[in-house]
Amino acid sequence: MKNKIYLAMILTGIHFLITISCIFISYAVAASRFDSPNSQEGLIELLTSKVSAVLIQPMYGIQELLQIDYFGIIGDCFLLLNSILWGLMMTFVAWKINTWINSKKI
Repeated sequence: MKNKIYLAMILTGIHFLITISCIFISYAVAASRFDSPNSQEGLIELLTSKVSAVLIQPMYGIQELLQIDYFGIIGDCFLLLNSILWGLMMTFVAWKINTWINSKKI
């Protein structure tokens, strides 16, 4: 049980760091396009914005439904709750796969 809690905490931290990194990189790269509006979206901006769009679900949908500002302390809490949800679900999936693999061994 303790190992599952540690795994969930590690996966939550990894998810949170990857999500924050993708959001920051996406905004940093997109900021340069404001100076030249005719420039095209680059590969890094496209990739990080798509990855962050996936990683911030499902809490982003709830946040949009409730019309809560994404930036600020409440938005950060939603982002952290989202990472906790992802960490718990990845731990559950890993546990189920491990249980299934162990049940196949005779």
